[in-house]
Amino acid sequence: MAGHTEAAKVLRALLKRGHAVLAARGIPVPLPHTLRVPVAWREDAAVAHEVHTKIVEATGMGLGHHNERRQFEWKQVTPVIPPSSRLRFEPADDDTFISLFARVMPGSLDVMTRRELATTDALSLARDEVDYYRS
Repeated sequence: MAGHTEAAKVLRALLKRGHAVLAARGIPVPLPHTLRVPVAWREDAAVAHEVHTKIVEATGMGLGHHNERRQFEWKQVTPVIPPSSRLRFEPADDDTFISLFARVMPGSLDVMTRRELATTDALSLARDEVDYYRS
């Protein structure tokens, strides 16, 4: 969309059409939406403008809840740091992971998790999340 003179209009039309297709299939809209941006997006005026345009149009289509997350990625060219004594990894089955995941959900700083916990319990949400990552 960068440099497109009618970016807002195009984005709005895409969202409207996508919502219409989903609604016609009986899928409630709007669905959660992900916008991936560069880490330093605020420091580049052109990128910041593009992100702002997308946020404004998404908000206008009912996607007004914002949750900014950082994602970390390890690349094979990056050396692995030595293990810390503060954190220990050990094998565990899915049920153990689900139980631990459910225990840490209440009080989460994550907006999506808090929103989901308003309509379901932590154990059910943990199971749903694990099922999602398995699929």
